[in-house]
Amino acid sequence: MKFFHSGDLGDVIYALPSMREMGGGDLYLNSRPWTAAMTPERAGVLRPLLEAQPYVGRVTHGDAPPGSVDFSTFRRGGLLYGVSLGELQSRWVAAKATFSPWLSTAKSPESAGRIICHRSPRYHNPYFRWDEIGKKFGRRLLLVGMPQEVEALRGQLGFGAEHATTKDYLALASLIAGADLFIGNQSSPMALAIGLGVPFVQETCLWTPDCLYIRTGCHYCYDGGIPAYGIPSFDPPPDIDRLMTPPGGWTAASPQTGEADSFKFHRRATRWLFARGGFATEDEAAREVDRQNARRVPFLVRRDSGHEIFRKVREAVDSINNRATF
Repeated sequence: MKFFHSGDLGDVIYALPSMREMGGGDLYLNSRPWTAAMTPERAGVLRPLLEAQPYVGRVTHGDAPPGSVDFSTFRRGGLLYGVSLGELQSRWVAAKATFSPWLSTAKSPESAGRIICHRSPRYHNPYFRWDEIGKKFGRRLLLVGMPQEVEALRGQLGFGAEHATTKDYLALASLIAGADLFIGNQSSPMALAIGLGVPFVQETCLWTPDCLYIRTGCHYCYDGGIPAYGIPSFDPPPDIDRLMTPPGGWTAASPQTGEADSFKFHRRATRWLFARGGFATEDEAAREVDRQNARRVPFLVRRDSGHEIFRKVREAVDSINNRATF
């Protein structure tokens, strides 16, 4: 058979189970206006990994022959909340795919005993505890991705973790396959980890949780908590109404000195705590004001649309985590 795709790199990886279910064949990659450009260079980065799979024949940059199975328009079928990109594509081409691990490659000795991390610029979760990941695993962490992604992630981790460069996605998959664990957001390296069936922790996006697959050794994290590693969830719940003034005002206590004060406005409490609490940024101080006051005055936690998103992702993620955890 002949197949065509024009999607992002992760889209192509998540289309592979459907190709496998349909008997496999040649794959054509090219650009379409509704997705990021699938240039010859991007296709070349994917080609070695794709052609290494037993159900994929030749991978070509260009338009497919008439009558080919077209994955490129799968988003026209709708983007249902909590439904994976693989399932959406399977439905679009009527493949009835199964999602047991669909990628295979040799394990790289370079990543033995290491933990691979990647974070793309999109699909972040503000409650994911990258700082705790840095403290927990330290120099075992090995970062992959573009230089700007690595520098941004080093800032989240709190130290200059080692950066491993790879020439293509076959080499990247080999690095991930040889590691003890993969930690990342919903990116194409995460798609490799899921496709390979390696243990992973996912920074799950609250508004687009579309990379959920049942796996042993996995944990989808929506609230910052990673129970297997003793990393607590974000406290308090996500939405604090900073526009109101709670009884007694916004209180703030310095974690360094124990000094405390109260203010009419959240912003003033934040600035006071930032000056006395040893926080690196005002944003960190603001979150600490949130934590202290939500414990003291529970009704400060809003029950609005933002909280509803948090509830929805909890339902979607827990249904997976309860069946396949560390």
